[in-house]
Amino acid sequence: MRWLRNSEHKHRGGHWRLKPATYTILDDVMLEQLPFISQRWVSDVLVNSAAIIAVTGSVFLAPGWQARMVLLRRIGWIMGILYFLRSITISVTTMPPSIDNCRPQEAHSASEWARIVPMMISGQLSGCTDKLFSGHTSILVISFLVWTRYARHWAFIAYSAVHTVLGIGSVLAVRLHYTVDVVLAVVLTWLVHCVYYMLLESAQQQGC
Repeated sequence: MRWLRNSEHKHRGGHWRLKPATYTILDDVMLEQLPFISQRWVSDVLVNSAAIIAVTGSVFLAPGWQARMVLLRRIGWIMGILYFLRSITISVTTMPPSIDNCRPQEAHSASEWARIVPMMISGQLSGCTDKLFSGHTSILVISFLVWTRYARHWAFIAYSAVHTVLGIGSVLAVRLHYTVDVVLAVVLTWLVHCVYYMLLESAQQQGC
């Protein structure tokens, strides 16, 4: 089905006004093949547990408090970059909801957008249209990449791979995102991770 959005933006006195919009779920081949799970908490549990286990495990594996703080700082930088990019994508492009019984958040002024967007990014507010790209998937992928870089045994990486696949499957099954949101999240997270460590290693070699 095509996405129909009947809306008009007008700038009056510094305010953006939106007429009532009609949304239709987009076609998604992957979602059509997956069973729908109405319990959204399943995905939240898998995503949050992946992040907690990855950070906790890596901190305990790091040799000393200084190495642990460096590790946490690196994870923080990567996630900060990713969520900065996500704040841009969900602000400039509105995707239709991927589920029927979800009411999109509507902003009628720039100040309302400034209030709503941070709440959507942090997960305090479910906007239904905050799709591009999937923050849940980014957390899952960065958790896996942390294990691949810092784990001392292959079993940790194998566990994380299974956890990540299950988590991504749950994101799609509960219809939090379209497949394109997940694919973009995987690619962007991997690119940000690689570029960050490439620049870090280059700086270390130069003695910075």
